[in-house]
Amino acid sequence: MKNVIIFGCTGYLGKKLSEFLLKKDIKVLGIGRKQECEIKHSNFKYLSIKPDLDSFFKDLLKFKDEYKEAVFYHLAWSGLDRLTNGELKDQLKNLNISAKALKFASAFSCAKFINIGSQEEAIFKNFIETNKWQENLYSSSPLYYAGAKFANKELLQLLSYLEKIDFINTRFSIALDKKLSGVSFVAKSLKAIKEGGDLMQVKNTQPCEIIFLDELIEAFYKVGKTGKHMADYYLGLGKVDTLPHYLSSFYNFVKEGGAYKQGVLNFDKSLLDSFDASLLLKDTGFAFKKDFNALMQEFVK
Repeated sequence: MKNVIIFGCTGYLGKKLSEFLLKKDIKVLGIGRKQECEIKHSNFKYLSIKPDLDSFFKDLLKFKDEYKEAVFYHLAWSGLDRLTNGELKDQLKNLNISAKALKFASAFSCAKFINIGSQEEAIFKNFIETNKWQENLYSSSPLYYAGAKFANKELLQLLSYLEKIDFINTRFSIALDKKLSGVSFVAKSLKAIKEGGDLMQVKNTQPCEIIFLDELIEAFYKVGKTGKHMADYYLGLGKVDTLPHYLSSFYNFVKEGGAYKQGVLNFDKSLLDSFDASLLLKDTGFAFKKDFNALMQEFVK
């Protein structure tokens, strides 16, 4: 892997991935919404997205020879409140952008198209396939966001067949850096507890996993190198818990120094199986190592 295109390079994950790949002496073409990007490197070229996306992508084809067989990382997702809110029409815009991005990657002769998705896809899929939707309200992320993420993965998988380009989907729950510098609800909640705040109440009781951002970025790199066509990789250890239990465990750790112990889980086996990271290890040789006990130690350093 010598060349990559990162669509959404100015976001929390995109910036970290760009910096990691540049350290690997990989040439990066970064695309983002901001007028300028703070990354400065001889192997980094940044382009700001224009309103007319079709014309923008058409113009990008002039760089085709410069970035031969590039791996395309798709991280772009627009929305409100950390990209999860908005009406259905707002979320559907993201599917249109994704489709155009994949068609461009095919025209650019990219080696792979890697969708940086969300574990929300698998949770929503389980919700509809087990008919829970007939009796229960969706209790993870906002419904339109969850449905759009699931539909996006299905759409890209189909389009990759039509456009004849290798497609890989990746999923993860919650990724945090040791400084808790992200603007997500989880990062803010843990940081508040660290600084002496009270334990916050949350309604989301769906299964999730908190992982270390540095390991997630390395996993993206490994998937780019050796990930297989049509693979759907869960990125994490697979040690599932609920957000309320993670928060209460960290609160007790800060107050009393107690160790984290996985909570009692009561979920369908099919849902828990979606957190299986064995395919990632099989195809890339990479395995996450830091569990929540290790992360708590990182957070309080």
